[in-house]
Amino acid sequence: DGVTFASRSTDGCLKLWDTRRLDAPLAAWGDLPALLPMTGCDFSPDGSVVVTGTSVKRGSGAKPTLAFFSTRTLSRIATLEVDGASVVPLLWHPRLNQIVIGNADGKAYTLYDPTVSEKGALFCSVKAAPKRGM
Repeated sequence: DGVTFASRSTDGCLKLWDTRRLDAPLAAWGDLPALLPMTGCDFSPDGSVVVTGTSVKRGSGAKPTLAFFSTRTLSRIATLEVDGASVVPLLWHPRLNQIVIGNADGKAYTLYDPTVSEKGALFCSVKAAPKRGM
């Protein structure tokens, strides 16, 4: 919308801001561990949802998560456990409608819904394996 932005920091919070009023955030959500200062957040293509990842300490046995929040109701709408280490960068692609996350262990994952996503990871998921000649 051009006036709303989100911030993420190592204090474990995700904050939603309005550029016309920077004295206080529109919303703040806590209990989102972020051990790395580059932990990201991003908006859905229509701006109605903001997503961020969480961090986990190595060897703790805990799984990192993606947390989704409504920018309209300002409430948490979903939490999704992901494989690997702490979620660091993430991108919700505006045209493909797919979420790409990078983990602190160097792995990357693409999350998509085949009913609303376009192209991208769908090309890989629907192609048949190549036939190999003998």
